[in-house]
Amino acid sequence: MTYRELILAIKNMRVSGVTTILAAPPDKLDTADLPALFPLMPSQQATVGTFSSYLVPKTKQLQLALFIGPVGQSTLADDYNLTIELMDAVDDAMIALDGSITDSLSWRSDAGVLSMGETNYRGITITLTLEG
Repeated sequence: MTYRELILAIKNMRVSGVTTILAAPPDKLDTADLPALFPLMPSQQATVGTFSSYLVPKTKQLQLALFIGPVGQSTLADDYNLTIELMDAVDDAMIALDGSITDSLSWRSDAGVLSMGETNYRGITITLTLEG
């Protein structure tokens, strides 16, 4: 699977509670678009076998940013509960995505504060690892 194919699959997936899913990072975020999910810059690792010139399976990683809402616009408890709901929704969406592709997919979700411009947002960084 290429990065372009993976990003298109992410753009077309459904994540309960997410208002906007983009195929690239936006120039800016509007409150009406939140929660918003989009990919960050990818990375890749490939190893060529030393003696036989074969290419072992590539490992690709793609980070997704899920911006939930500006810090301080709601209570910490509300932000926490929404973050937990969205992490569960991301898990459900990733399980569905994993069932629709041939490569092996794993992911890690980390909640915290994400920044865009000069605004801090509650958010989740999802690191996808694709092997195949």
